[in-house]
Amino acid sequence: VFSTTTTGPGPVTLINNAQFGLYYTVVHKVITECGELCYAQEQFQQEGRGADGGNGYTRAVEIDCCFVFDFWPNGPGEPIPFTAQFDIGLDLSGNIITGNFFEYENEPSTVHEWLLFTSPNPSGGPYTLIDQQTGTDYTYGPIDDEIYYFLVHRVITDCGEVCYGQSICRNCDPLKGACELCMEFDCSILDDIIPDCETLPAPTNLMVDGDTLTWDPVPGAVSYIVSSPGGTDPQIACPCELPVSIIPITTNTNSLVLPEGLQRQCFIWMVTAVCHDGTTSDPSNQECFMPIRRSSENSSEISQIAPNPNNGNMNFVVQTSYDSEVTVEVHDFYGKLIQTFVTSLEAHTPSTISWDAAGQLARGIYFVTFKTDQNTWSKKVIVD
Repeated sequence: VFSTTTTGPGPVTLINNAQFGLYYTVVHKVITECGELCYAQEQFQQEGRGADGGNGYTRAVEIDCCFVFDFWPNGPGEPIPFTAQFDIGLDLSGNIITGNFFEYENEPSTVHEWLLFTSPNPSGGPYTLIDQQTGTDYTYGPIDDEIYYFLVHRVITDCGEVCYGQSICRNCDPLKGACELCMEFDCSILDDIIPDCETLPAPTNLMVDGDTLTWDPVPGAVSYIVSSPGGTDPQIACPCELPVSIIPITTNTNSLVLPEGLQRQCFIWMVTAVCHDGTTSDPSNQECFMPIRRSSENSSEISQIAPNPNNGNMNFVVQTSYDSEVTVEVHDFYGKLIQTFVTSLEAHTPSTISWDAAGQLARGIYFVTFKTDQNTWSKKVIVD
């Protein structure tokens, strides 16, 4: 039985069928323009005994209205402890996993926020925020070896907030020393170590290293978005026959290994930093990516796509100067893999692969890549 709400002076009947031998808790809540007060009294009575008898008693205490009414899980009784305590561990792949002690399901406005920091010191500080999530439990990884991670669980409610932290490190000596973000701590500490997202700078020093794009890390960024610009910077020299526009790709590090479909395309790229609250920086300067043709000495390849343009029904003819297995991949304009074929070649002997995709492919430009164990080369095909 939950409580009955009544206002006004005089006696109040809360329950008509109370039972002997049970404990009852009555809460009196007074609401004013200046705030609210709560007072609780617990009543226990045995059958045949008066309220002042030896087998009955009362116990009264002033209580916090917010926590009692918001965190009673199933009606009157002991409130759920208000804590952000959690268990932390690593799975076999090196991913951080957690177990939350209390989800506070009775209070739907409760928010569970998780903040993951790294630090070169086992006791913490200086901290770098690398991830932020909301939810009753948390997973992240795999984490790097010999780097100290500090995970903070902040529970935010209408009654206030509480913070609890733990540290973890993969393949490290046991953590030693006091840590200001470990166990329960004052949440105001986070105000001094969480970056100000309004001043998040744009990434700089964009570079291409083979099939990998890199840039300098941005303090306060938890992830990055690699994308093509809406317009091309006239100062960017990118001698592409037909530059593609890549779909935005998100990465948690300051580098990106290009998917195979993009390794053979030419495009202009830029990077945007993402802060822990989801806000983004200004985009970086633009850079050009040119694919590297991989070839070997004393070899030659012949490839043909016919007809070109076509309606989706086409033939791939390929020939090499050496025995080899060839993989033929078809990618769309944005680098998405559409189809793959594999066939064996005899030296100087043309081989034809037929593909009837009429009615399956949208009109547009596609790229066909031929790969052997010695070479990789691409051609453009138009579906009309």
